[in-house]
Amino acid sequence: MSYPFTNATKRYTIIAVILIYFLFGFISLQTANIHLDEKESHLPTLNSFFHDGILTTVSTPNYKVANTPLPYIIDTIILKIFSIKPSLYSARLLNMAVSFLTVLILTLLLESKALINFFIPVFFFYPYFLKPSFAYFMSIYGLFFFLIFIYFSFRKDKTGFFISGLSLSLAVLCQQFYLIVLVFYFPILFYRRYKQSELRFIWQELLLFILPFVLPGILFLIWGGLTHPSYAAWGAAFSLKNLTGVLAVLGSCLFPFLIYKIRDTNLKILTLFFVLSFLLVFFYFPLWVSAPTPGGISGYTFHVLSIINSYSSLVGFIAKAFLVFLGISSFYIFYKMISEDKSRLLYIIFIILAFGFTLNQLPSERHLLPLIVCAYLLVFSGELKPSVLRIWLLLQVITGASYFYSIMNVNL
Repeated sequence: MSYPFTNATKRYTIIAVILIYFLFGFISLQTANIHLDEKESHLPTLNSFFHDGILTTVSTPNYKVANTPLPYIIDTIILKIFSIKPSLYSARLLNMAVSFLTVLILTLLLESKALINFFIPVFFFYPYFLKPSFAYFMSIYGLFFFLIFIYFSFRKDKTGFFISGLSLSLAVLCQQFYLIVLVFYFPILFYRRYKQSELRFIWQELLLFILPFVLPGILFLIWGGLTHPSYAAWGAAFSLKNLTGVLAVLGSCLFPFLIYKIRDTNLKILTLFFVLSFLLVFFYFPLWVSAPTPGGISGYTFHVLSIINSYSSLVGFIAKAFLVFLGISSFYIFYKMISEDKSRLLYIIFIILAFGFTLNQLPSERHLLPLIVCAYLLVFSGELKPSVLRIWLLLQVITGASYFYSIMNVNL
């Protein structure tokens, strides 16, 4: 199977990415439509860090966000170095820079370099990558450090252990959600090294990995919990509705790939997945809400499903069940695709992130960004028909461009 990839294609892809960043960045800065979270939470917090200092802001009610503070600290340092005051423009420019670096890291992680000219635009036009890339939302910072963690996790030397641990701890300092990776990844790491090395070397390596987590540990001691005291309601609790939500999003985001791959799956297994999806949708499907709410979920996938359901409850149910069915199938399909250590590690992290989202008491589809990125990396580690890739790319561009237009013109 051949792909339209040459060195010239790679250059054109990189040039295209740079040009599209300029275009979308220009639109973002010219539109300057400030969103509610930017206006009420993120920009005031950045201003407080810039004018009042780190320790004062972290420990007072001026801290107006539920996530951890590293993104604002990074931005404050950069703005002070260049003597630039915080504003919507400067904050969005910083996000664009981090977003561009994130894309570069992803190209290093992509196993099949021949697919880079499909992978980059499919990833770029994922709506919840576009949003934090061109509006001042913090998930792009956590994703940046998380991908560095994955990159160095493939290294088996002491430097790799330390940098992967440091990167993951910095991701936690951007978004607490990444703690779930530490909780499950650390024992897996211990087991893998136990099979490969002497015990005295294992403890040295694991110590190098875990040492950087002193930093978020100090922050959580100051707060007396995983969030600032003002956001204690943003806790963790398992929910089957969240599980169903994860599966529906995976079915939606990976739709062309899963439709192509599912034909190779055993009919008995598919029947089991169908029955399970029917039960989950019937008993545990979350309601769409415009803002994070317990028992509901915000996001464009659920908004579309809600609109379909308003016209026909039967068609709505079928659409929900089919997406959940595809989402369940993705775990099986990815498992069958595992061929070597890199894809195995990605698959483990994929499962950890999927479970982690089920613990979110105030879920939103945009929080699933790292899970979707892992899914994309797994998808593009194998071979796909060029026709499937073209269809997927077309659908992604339409969805992403439409969503970008809406977030630049409507307060969402």
